[in-house]
Amino acid sequence: MNDSFAILFGFQYEKAAAVLRSHHPPIILAKVDCNEKKNKGLASEFKIRGFPTIMILRNGAYGRKTIQEYIGPRDADSIVAFLTKQSGPAFREIKFVAYD
Repeated sequence: MNDSFAILFGFQYEKAAAVLRSHHPPIILAKVDCNEKKNKGLASEFKIRGFPTIMILRNGAYGRKTIQEYIGPRDADSIVAFLTKQSGPAFREIKFVAYD
């Protein structure tokens, strides 16, 4: 990853994190530098091969955790929209409209 992309992505990520912190309930974004020796095990556990990688970790039913890689656009608005939708209710009521 070149330095200008890293700087731009870092800015977008911070912007998304700030917006998501104010979400109710808050959606937490965390950063981990997988190049640091202390984080190599984490990178291996989540099979992170390239940077930047965005992983979504959820607490699922019956204590199961789910992990998903975010592969969408790398701008703040797209990240916020995706995570906001993902954190919403598991279903939405669809009202039936009868037509004559």
